Amino acid sequence: MARRKEEVLAVITPAIQEAAAAQAGPKAPDAETCTAGDADAAPGASTQPEPVERKIDAALHRTVFVGNLPASASRKSLKRLFSSCGAVESVRLRSLAIKQDLKMPRKSALLAGELDKDRASGHAYVVFEDEASLPAALALNMMEHEGRHLRVDRAAANRSVQSAGGGPSVSKEDGVVYDPTRSVFAGNLPRSVEDEDVIRFFSDGSISSELRTGIEAVRVVRDRKTTLGKGIAFILYKTRSAARSAVLLDGHELGGRKIRVTRVKASAVGAGASPWQGATAGPKRRGVAAAGVAARSAKGPAKKLKRASEGKRPAVAARKARTLAKAARRA
Repeated sequence: MARRKEEVLAVITPAIQEAAAAQAGPKAPDAETCTAGDADAAPGASTQPEPVERKIDAALHRTVFVGNLPASASRKSLKRLFSSCGAVESVRLRSLAIKQDLKMPRKSALLAGELDKDRASGHAYVVFEDEASLPAALALNMMEHEGRHLRVDRAAANRSVQSAGGGPSVSKEDGVVYDPTRSVFAGNLPRSVEDEDVIRFFSDGSISSELRTGIEAVRVVRDRKTTLGKGIAFILYKTRSAARSAVLLDGHELGGRKIRVTRVKASAVGAGASPWQGATAGPKRRGVAAAGVAARSAKGPAKKLKRASEGKRPAVAARKARTLAKAARRA
């Protein structure tokens, strides 16, 4: 979430600062040069502009994140789409994938149109003029646009939301609050997998009708430098029953690989393990590992005491004796 907030601020701050500078106009005269006529011109009026920080915070709460965009997405097409929800102030495109092994800076590659069409999913930030437009925009989450299911959620996500069962929830750096009771973990994914591939795989209506329209969010864990996947993903469903049905996809193939699908255990949060480790991080397995560590720790001091009582090992004693004998002959 912190990473997304920094990105949003980088997008909206320059525009707000420029607008604030234009609104401020020429520098206000000093108190010493201000005449009586100037003082009487606007009695009681405040000449202090609204703080830029406050404007930035207000803009952040009027902004939505739009993910899984196709390479063909443009500011104009997104503004046309979201204008049905309310007046759009600005649209900024971010993180389009560029071709690998290019000997040019990323900015130059983007300007030259050197996009990787096979994995060119990006994201954008849409800033509305009124915060009241956000509910209508959020209702567009997972709608299909130009062959892709769009991810739409607040740029300033609420980190304090708890799971449906009252247990802890997890807010990842993409800003989405994942409820462990409605989420599944996917492993052994191809490195070149796209968010759209995962969405379509986990929306298989032949397994359960709930899966067809049940996905709320998808996060494919990627390498920050190459943007390639690391082979794992997290899928958040709208209901618990849909998440339970998704486990039936365990062992099915995606991109020539058999995908591993497990439920996310909420108990892992309280036990000190990551809730995204799935069933492999269960209490029994963690308990066995902890017992092994404790046993090794207990044996350590006993071994040291035993060696101290027995003296040096034979091989060490013989080596030391030879070293002393050589030193005596040289003397």
